Amino acid sequence: MWRQSFSRILGGISILALLTGCSGGSSSTSGTSFLSLGVTDAPIGTDVTHVFVQFHGVELQGPQGTVTINFTTPEQIDLLAETGTNAAPLLTNAALSAGNYQWIRLLVDTGGTNDTYLVNSTGNHELLIPSGAETGLKLVQGFTLAQGGHANFTIEFNVAHSLASNANGFILKPALRLINNEQVGTLSGKVDSGLTSAHCTGTDMGAVYVYTGTVTTPTDISGAATDPLTTAKVATDGTGSYTVGFLEAGSYTAAWTCNASRDDPTIIDTLAFFGVQAFTITANTTTMMNFNP
Repeated sequence: MWRQSFSRILGGISILALLTGCSGGSSSTSGTSFLSLGVTDAPIGTDVTHVFVQFHGVELQGPQGTVTINFTTPEQIDLLAETGTNAAPLLTNAALSAGNYQWIRLLVDTGGTNDTYLVNSTGNHELLIPSGAETGLKLVQGFTLAQGGHANFTIEFNVAHSLASNANGFILKPALRLINNEQVGTLSGKVDSGLTSAHCTGTDMGAVYVYTGTVTTPTDISGAATDPLTTAKVATDGTGSYTVGFLEAGSYTAAWTCNASRDDPTIIDTLAFFGVQAFTITANTTTMMNFNP
């Protein structure tokens, strides 16, 4: 998409788009709400095999003011381990004051060796998160937790969109999605061996790209408004299977490419896409869709 899970009283992550009014379950007269939060990734073909981020605490600004939670032991999670419908839990039914929250900041470790780093074909490389050591990963928009409710969310980190490099090394600029798990479904299916044998070489079976709404000409990941919402690698075990999890209910378009390993998120690449299809996601339902020659 080595999994490490952890559950804390509070937790979160900076996101580019936030779901407001995000809560679930029934309301009551209690002043407490319960929050579960996990993290997943949307991978494509790349020689990066691991992306570790180490967290040492969290801050929230909410009904009771600013609360800072420092973890007893720093927690490290490999983002690329969580793909499809898998998510590593950050919180499990954490008790929070019900009400409005203005921001949330996840505190990360970037100053040490092998605390926040990636692994690729040339070895381990330290990973810079701009301002990460000073301000962490900050959510700058608010959300609401209902009294007595149980909210359950997943954050798609989308490393494929977030990684960049320059003369100083590798940089992680988070491109994240916050998803209400009560409102999502799954896309699953197979890519026919006739497609993969005709267009793929080696063991890479390509990736399925998913776009919001109707798309007639799929595009690569390049930082443009037409970028795919998310992606999923096709299995290399001979089945050709793929799974895209955490899609909010609505209309989408999907396409398959065997050139995902050449998709550089910093530039516009010319990728060959096949089997462009529209589909609809219904909450709590798996939509099946195959790609055939």
